[in-house]
Amino acid sequence: MVDAAYIQMLFPEFSAVDPSRISAFIGIAQTSLSASVWGTAYDAGLAYLTAHLLKKSGPGGGVQGGSSTAGAITQERVGELSRSYGTVDLGPTSAADTLLTTTSYGVEYLRLRRLIPTTPMVT
Repeated sequence: MVDAAYIQMLFPEFSAVDPSRISAFIGIAQTSLSASVWGTAYDAGLAYLTAHLLKKSGPGGGVQGGSSTAGAITQERVGELSRSYGTVDLGPTSAADTLLTTTSYGVEYLRLRRLIPTTPMVT
């Protein structure tokens, strides 16, 4: 079961984040996943999407920067320190998927989502 303690255990960068804030983001992430569709990968998908949302939420969501950033930033310099990121090529993506590539958590969520078998919708 994904709860604030589980998120903090998996992603130590959020260990100082108020558990009620994490719980709120878990609730938001749950609206984007279906346990019946994701099956055994549901908890992992929910955890990574929650971490992505926390990371993107800014101050109070976690430590900004660090190893969980991927994509989006092309170059940044603060004093003697500089960093740059390339883009992550995950094949054809929507605009929403492109936003997910801005953190390593979002990239892992997309990888997991691509493993979920899809069934064509008949209308």
